[in-house]
This record gives sequence, C-alpha cells and structure tokens, in this order.
Amino acid sequence: MTCKSNHKLGEIDFNIQNIDSAIKTLKSNGSTGTDDIPSVIYKNGSTEMVVLLLRIFTLSLETGTYPEVWKTTYILPKHKAGAKTSACNYRPINITPVISRIMEKVVKDQVSDNLLEHELINPSQHGFLKKRSCATCHIDFFNEVTRSRDNRELVIVLYFDITKAFDRVPHNLLVSRLCSLGICDPLLSWIKSFLCDRIRYKSWLDNLKA
Repeated sequence: MTCKSNHKLGEIDFNIQNIDSAIKTLKSNGSTGTDDIPSVIYKNGSTEMVVLLLRIFTLSLETGTYPEVWKTTYILPKHKAGAKTSACNYRPINITPVISRIMEKVVKDQVSDNLLEHELINPSQHGFLKKRSCATCHIDFFNEVTRSRDNRELVIVLYFDITKAFDRVPHNLLVSRLCSLGICDPLLSWIKSFLCDRIRYKSWLDNLKA
C-alpha cells in the first residue's frame, strides 16, 4: 500500500527507558493473559529482562510481524447493567498477554505523540489521548455552552451511541486511514499483522471455553 502523505512514520524507537516506563504503568494485580505470566514478573524483573524485551520488540517491528502467540486472548464478560441472564448486558474485556501490552503501550504512545505533533489528530478529541478523558471533554463542552449562552447564541448538540462501535470498524479501512496519515512500513505491516488472525476465547466463571 502506497502512503500519499508527506509525513512518514514507519519506525518506533524502542529503548530501555520507554520500555521500563511502560512496565511501570502495569497494575501489579492486573489480569494475566493466556501465557500465565503475571505483570509482577515484569515489574520486579531485572535490567537484563528489559534488554531481552527490547530485542523481541525490535525484531517484531523490523519484520512487520506481530507474534502469533500474542494473538490468543480470552474474553472476560463484564456486567454493565440490566438482567445478568442476558448476554447483551455484558461488555467483552479482552485479556491479552502482559508482554504484548508493554509493546503496544510504547507503540501507541509514540504514534499518538507523532500524530499530535504534526496536527493530524483533531484537537477536539479527548478519548485515548494523554491528559484527556471524559472529564476534560465535559469541561470543554460546558465552557463552550456557557460561552454561547452568555452571547445569546443557539446551541445544538448531537449525541451518537453506536452499538459495538469498535467491532464495526473495517480493518482495511482502518489501515487505509493510517496510511493516509503517513504510517508506513514496517510499522504499517506490524499493525496489519496485529489485526489479523486473532484467536479469542470466552471466560465464564474462570473456565475457558472455545
């Protein structure tokens, strides 16, 4: 796929510092993935372990290949509201191997920072960005409404609630959009590998079922 943007991002700078920082963000009591290696192993690991992760992550990116063993995840159904007997009232939480979360954290941070630096992410976006959240969105919204009312301006608000929004994004469209933003190989190939051929299991009462 040819990237048309003048801005290019194809490499991720993995180093001891950003891998160690990603490890520190892990919860010590976080859920363990299908490899049964808990986050505390990484948090209490030595510098040699971080060096090993650096080699693994670098090789993964250079080859544009997301490791197959990281693609097997189990789904933990989390109750949202309503009758617990209805599957529609549960949110699926994907539990991935901790090692994959570490690499994804470094990739996500650098991609987000790069796109923000080049003003390729709408400044009005609050989700999935550093130092932004639902709270900051509400504050900006409240300030805008207040300003408009003070100026006696009409305020029209449209709300969208898309069912299973993340499941409805076509992967080919997502990859095409990333390409248009300047994401190129080997990073683009790595992302495509990340998205395809994933295996999921449902977890119910701590029992894994295919």
